[in-house]
Amino acid sequence: MAGEQGLPKIPNLQAAELKFRMQQSPEEFQHLKEDLMKLIEDDEMSPFYRITCKDLGWKVDESLARKMEARNKEELDVLDKKISDTETNLGESDVRDAYLAKAEYLCKIGDKDACLSLFRTIMDKSLALGQKLDVTFYCIRLGLFYMDTDLIERNIEKAKSLVEQGGDWDRRNRLKVYEGVFHMYNRNFKGAVDLFLDAPTPQILQSYRSVTLQYIADAFNVSVPFIDKELARFIAANRLPCKINKVKGIVETTRPDSKNYQYQQLSKQGDHLLNKIQKLSRVINL
Repeated sequence: MAGEQGLPKIPNLQAAELKFRMQQSPEEFQHLKEDLMKLIEDDEMSPFYRITCKDLGWKVDESLARKMEARNKEELDVLDKKISDTETNLGESDVRDAYLAKAEYLCKIGDKDACLSLFRTIMDKSLALGQKLDVTFYCIRLGLFYMDTDLIERNIEKAKSLVEQGGDWDRRNRLKVYEGVFHMYNRNFKGAVDLFLDAPTPQILQSYRSVTLQYIADAFNVSVPFIDKELARFIAANRLPCKINKVKGIVETTRPDSKNYQYQQLSKQGDHLLNKIQKLSRVINL
């Protein structure tokens, strides 16, 4: 399931974002249809495609829909056979992994109800703490994908409880990012900024003179366009000492060299001390 590179980015939140923009202003964002359809076809998201057509008032391309549904059935049949084989011949951990593989595929194609039902089955099995958190993160992503507020809130609270039982550094920060994204959807930008700044982006940026946008996106399990937009917001507000090179797809730090940095820090601390002395002197004079 989750390896060193983190969870797969499923379902693809970019597809949900494009659909949302088209719902808000169909005429203005009509040009996004081609991009949205490419994402749907690439991941063979037949359940999401039919929902999208209904919500956006599109006529369903039945030939395309049946083609994707046939591929979904073919893949699910393979996964079901793997589950049956492992239950007959292998141990508990292999059975669990086989169920997880099917759940991840259902998540990828956007089959919300089937995916959540299978995740509930998996959570009843013997799972390590990290695996429980990973399943919970998938549920949060599904909630964000379909903007199911109740699903998001319930699983964020569940993830917080699990993290307090001993979640590792990576999963703790991943939770902050997901909660920050949820705050952004609710237009609670201050809450989002606080969480994003508390997550380890500035640590990452302090460690290297330059780092790729893809590396940062992978670290937080979000898309490159999302991290690009958020970094640009912080840079514009002078919250991060760096600049984005879009041509190379990298973030370059613009922090001063160590001597200048120490000098600037000393100046700031000196100004702060002088302000305190001046306030104190006014109190004494009174």
